[in-house]
Amino acid sequence: MTNARRVTEAEALGIVDQTPTDALRKKYEASAYFDVRIPEDQFDRIRLEAREATYRNTQEEEATVAAVDQAIFSRIQEAERHTLAQAGHLLEQDATRRYMGPREQPNALQRAENHLSELAAIRQELRDGKTPTAELAARYERVRMAVQSRDGASLVALSDRASKLREKVADPLGSAQRTLNRMPLNMWRPLGIREW
Repeated sequence: MTNARRVTEAEALGIVDQTPTDALRKKYEASAYFDVRIPEDQFDRIRLEAREATYRNTQEEEATVAAVDQAIFSRIQEAERHTLAQAGHLLEQDATRRYMGPREQPNALQRAENHLSELAAIRQELRDGKTPTAELAARYERVRMAVQSRDGASLVALSDRASKLREKVADPLGSAQRTLNRMPLNMWRPLGIREW
């Protein structure tokens, strides 16, 4: 056995001429531990397959293509309705709302408006010629600390959620496909039309 040599893991998997990223992806996909993910273009693939398949006649083709399109669009509409429900919930009561006993504190937007009103009141008092006092400085400091410590962070979190929801609403098909792409392939529910 003079020609014997040790085979590397990459050679065993057949990924010698690939970049490290491709090699890792190939190893991940070949693993029995992880399920393969649903392709991001799954809807597009199915629609294309339905259009390229052979049919007995034109009526069957038109009916099948229409059924596939309707099944896919109903799934997209389902995801879009969920996104719109999340956006509605975000507008009505944001996640930063706190409850203290029987009394409810204002949400992040209301707190920000309250802080802005307080700052406007302080500014107006100074413009009207009021002498800066320790009480005025303490009022300003309370607003500044509230914004820096808790209310500013909750407003930023609310803004981040709103911008993500805006992106989902702007592109419902892409959003649904990206969501599907995070799921294992065994979670794909077939459309129930032919092999799709």
